[in-house]
Amino acid sequence: MNLYEILHVAEDAPEEIIKLAYKGLVQKYHPDRYKANDANQKMVAIRNAYEVLIDPIQRKAYDEKLKKNREQFNVKQKLDIEYPYNKQDDFINSPEYKAKKEVLTKKKKKKRLIYFGCILLIIVIAIPFIMQPKPAEESYFNEVEISTIDGVSLGMSPVEVTLLKGQAENSSEKINKIHDDLYHLRWNYDFINIDFIGPNENDLKTSRVCGTPIHASINNIVGISTEKEVNLFFGKPDHISIHKDGLSKWISYEKYNAAFEVEKENIVYSCLDEDYIAYEEEYKGV
Repeated sequence: MNLYEILHVAEDAPEEIIKLAYKGLVQKYHPDRYKANDANQKMVAIRNAYEVLIDPIQRKAYDEKLKKNREQFNVKQKLDIEYPYNKQDDFINSPEYKAKKEVLTKKKKKKRLIYFGCILLIIVIAIPFIMQPKPAEESYFNEVEISTIDGVSLGMSPVEVTLLKGQAENSSEKINKIHDDLYHLRWNYDFINIDFIGPNENDLKTSRVCGTPIHASINNIVGISTEKEVNLFFGKPDHISIHKDGLSKWISYEKYNAAFEVEKENIVYSCLDEDYIAYEEEYKGV
C-alpha cells in the first residue's frame, strides 16, 4: 500500500484534498474512538503519509520513486510472462535468463540504430530539395521579353494607340521634325507617356512607353516598386546612368527592352524602350 492509498486520495490530488483526507482519517482512527489494537500503527502510518505528501519536495521525490518502482515491476512482469520460470530455481539470476535479456537488449539497440539511420537518410535526401531556392518570378522574364506597359507595346502606330487607349490629353500636339528623315511625337495619358518616332509624319511608331510603376503595369504584372525587386526579376542591368547629384539613376536591360528610374532605391518610372535610357548631357553615364 502506497502513501496515497493510506490517505485514500488519488495520486494527482491537490493539497486541499490531502489535508481534508488526513483530518478525516485522524478523527476516524484516533485512539479515543478507534479501539482496535492497531490504532497507534494506523495513526503513525497516516501521519507519515501526510508529512510526505503535504511537502512539495518530498512528494515529488516520492512520486518519482513510485513511478520507478512501477516501471521495474512492469518490466519484471513482462519478462515473467514471456519467460515463465520456477521461482525456486531463482531464474532471474540464472545464465539462461541473462542471456535472453541480453538478446532482447541487442535487438532493441539494433532497431533503434535502423530507425535513426532511416531518419538520417531521409534528412540527407531531403536537404537538397529543402535548400533549393524557390524559383523566382524572374524565370518568366528569362523566357519572355517585356512586351507591354499598360497594354501599349513598341511599334504601334498613333491610330493603334488611339484605338487602345482613346484620345491622348495632348492629341493635338504637333509632330516635331528632328531632321529630314526623323520625326517625333509625344502623347500624354493619365499615367503613361508615349513617344513615337518615324522617318516621316505618316510612318510613326511607338519607340518608348513610360509610366509610374503603381499605375502602369509591365506585361500586366504589378508590384515591382523597388530596385531590389527589379534586380531580383531581371538580374544585373546592362546600362546605368547616374544623375550628377547622385540622387537618382536609370537602370536599363536591353534583353527585356526595359528601363527603370530609381530614387532612394524606389522605382519612380518604368519604361519600355528600344534602346537603353540615359540622362541628358548635364548627367553622367556609368
